[in-house]
Amino acid sequence: MTTSINVYYNGQAAGGIKHWKLGIHDEDGSSDLCDIIGDPGNWTPRHKQQNPRNSSNYIGNTILCDLKDGYTKDHVLSIVQGINAGLNSKSSSYQCQSYVLEILDGCVNNGLIDANDPDYIEGREEVDGNFGK
Repeated sequence: MTTSINVYYNGQAAGGIKHWKLGIHDEDGSSDLCDIIGDPGNWTPRHKQQNPRNSSNYIGNTILCDLKDGYTKDHVLSIVQGINAGLNSKSSSYQCQSYVLEILDGCVNNGLIDANDPDYIEGREEVDGNFGK
């Protein structure tokens, strides 16, 4: 089963930036979203099974890539859980966009995503270009 990764952009978050969510999609049509809400030192991680385009705040997305063969949504969620464990010890500049980038970096560092995949490179450039906006 193929699992794909997207970044979803929603209306304004604190500080006037777009709120980001990581989307994990399986061939069976299921979609999981991971994001954080709150303030530095008091972040609350969220994991929902939901179609991200059904949100009234949805403004767009970037399609990144498929996970490498043999990896599933559960592998990504394991990385998310590890990040969530230290979430509230992050710096005061850490926010929802940083969270999504940290998950992506964790997926690359743990071999779930091929950093040399042309689709990932193109998508990551777009995502990085949206950071702070």
